Amino acid sequence: MTMGKFDDVVFKRRAYGKGFIVRVLEGSFIDTKVRLEMDVTPDMPGRTKVKVDINGLKATIELFKLAL
Repeated sequence: MTMGKFDDVVFKRRAYGKGFIVRVLEGSFIDTKVRLEMDVTPDMPGRTKVKVDINGLKATIELFKLAL
């Protein structure tokens, strides 16, 4: 979710807008499609709570930025 450099390679993270559908890659909801109810932007704080819709279930998840 950030833009930075690591070993001279530039990584660019995408912004995901409200209504965007993302897929869970690991954990309890693996291969589940999740609809974002809030924007997730590269300039978000280090820890951000984001409202989501998981197959009709409304929930709040916490996202963490990775340090690059």
